[in-house]
Amino acid sequence: MINEQQIKLIAKDLARATQIVSAKHGVVVDLTVPSEEKERWQISLLISAQSRDDQDLNEQARAFLEHASEHDLRPEDLGREFLMNGEKWTLYGLNVATPRYPIVATKLSDGRNYKLRAAAVKLALERTDTEALGEQAQQ
Repeated sequence: MINEQQIKLIAKDLARATQIVSAKHGVVVDLTVPSEEKERWQISLLISAQSRDDQDLNEQARAFLEHASEHDLRPEDLGREFLMNGEKWTLYGLNVATPRYPIVATKLSDGRNYKLRAAAVKLALERTDTEALGEQAQQ
């Protein structure tokens, strides 16, 4: 039986994947909130054309996919959540015009986008991975 915790993890992975699909195809892909009915879960995709803001975000997501390795990151890091300075963030792109602070991420507490140093984000992602492995080992 699939439980709610598993569904949350699956939904998080799907959200990451939709960012890559959005960037690749130039569309907006949103997930609906998971719902359960008779021991079956449903998550739907909503696909729409982009607004100008979405186009800007997708340019940054495409840039991340193309240039991630130049910053010692992986394309699959796009859309990942990480903890930095006690705050939760989501990595959503790369701004090639700002080499000192190339990584673009959203701080979840205020919903605003920030430019961050690549080395700081890499370290935060590694810490997040280490903490996740520790939690899995305890289970």
